[in-house]
Amino acid sequence: RQVIEFCREGFLTLEGAVEAGVTDRAIEYCHAHPEDRELSVLLEEDWCVDGILLAPAVAGAVRSLLGAGFGLSPFVANHIGECPDPDPLGWHVDGGNVHTFALNYLQVFCLPQDTTVEMGPTEILPGSHFLPELCPEVLSETLSLTVPPGSFVLLHSALWHRGTPEMAGLRRIMVKLNY
Repeated sequence: RQVIEFCREGFLTLEGAVEAGVTDRAIEYCHAHPEDRELSVLLEEDWCVDGILLAPAVAGAVRSLLGAGFGLSPFVANHIGECPDPDPLGWHVDGGNVHTFALNYLQVFCLPQDTTVEMGPTEILPGSHFLPELCPEVLSETLSLTVPPGSFVLLHSALWHRGTPEMAGLRRIMVKLNY
């Protein structure tokens, strides 16, 4: 059911897929290294590999969507939202996307902390992975990725998304992986 829903909507949310101790370590690391926008060093940490990449819900979902032979990009992005940020990134699909109906790539957002509307979560346009260009008439169907701590959002690489204004005075952490 979840695979079919992902194919239709272009995303899958796994709430609370990572244990609190692991999310605490990810938050501590990101707060200690706010200038590091690239976190590939985390792929060398057992707690990250075991607790995040191999978390059963996450690994199972990625394998269900991409099959047994998938790979992980060595680039891990640290998308720290600085508040306030009244000028977030507009609607886009990430670079390197090849618009196709075949599912060959996934973007995976790891959100280790409670992510609220005030923190400027990513906003997505469900079903937009079928659109080679953004159509203004479909923008009323958007969804903000407000999730509890330890959540993952798996996105089709062609899904249109954007940043939203961060006004809470808090730092939002989002670690992005590419499969």
